[in-house]
Amino acid sequence: MDMLDILHKAAASLPEPERWELQTALRLIGEGEPPEQALQLTNGHRRRIRDNALKDAAEAVKDADNLEQTANTLERAIRRFDCRIWPRVRYELNPNLPPIDAALFRAFRTGVRQVHCARKLRDIIE
Repeated sequence: MDMLDILHKAAASLPEPERWELQTALRLIGEGEPPEQALQLTNGHRRRIRDNALKDAAEAVKDADNLEQTANTLERAIRRFDCRIWPRVRYELNPNLPPIDAALFRAFRTGVRQVHCARKLRDIIE
């Protein structure tokens, strides 16, 4: 049994979204893509994942066409999540969280430096 077989068997025990992500990455590695790209380990990939998760979080707090207010609300939500929720759920695979916190969990899980400034958040979510 080779390493890819072992990883495929391990993937079978994961919840659906993570299983699909890992199986897709393993297929790409088998097709010759570098592992760091297939597993989305490059900074560019991780930053895109973080930004998409922040856009999802912004949708959860969106204030009817007021981008400035949405960015300010998202900034407060990120600070709250960072201080209160992230320390409790950081080692969980798939915690049961409300939509805003689930999106922020995906953003924090990337390991990319988080954006805590409303101005920078506005640039990402617009």
